[in-house]
Amino acid sequence: MWAHVALAVVAIPLTLVDLREHRLPDRLTLPLWGGSAVIALLAYRDIAFQGMVASAIVVAFFLMAAEWPGRPLGYGDVKLGGGLAMQLGWYGLEWALWGAALSIVFGGIWALGGLMRQKVAPNDDLPFGPWLLMGTSMALIQAA
Repeated sequence: MWAHVALAVVAIPLTLVDLREHRLPDRLTLPLWGGSAVIALLAYRDIAFQGMVASAIVVAFFLMAAEWPGRPLGYGDVKLGGGLAMQLGWYGLEWALWGAALSIVFGGIWALGGLMRQKVAPNDDLPFGPWLLMGTSMALIQAA
């Protein structure tokens, strides 16, 4: 699908910016999310609704996490998660949930490794965007 090409184009810049600055710029996340919705509506109407439902569910969960004490996620992660869940949701809600779960697992393993090597402290802010992209990529490979 064409939206997956857009994802591939923004994945590397998003990863580099998040690793360097701990932020996911709107100029990359919002067009990915909106473009995914527009492409689905124009070219794949039969799957557009399930992508939107998947996106809404993941965004609701990530928004709650962004508001939890300690704010484990930023709003850039919420927006990126929405766009990624939109694309995974085209294959079914279970794929969007699977992608989010894989992202959390990959991010957790990376954080645990950093803690064990004493490279990060328990309260450090860590980038989550690269792990969202990795989890989504792994789920897309399986779903497609």
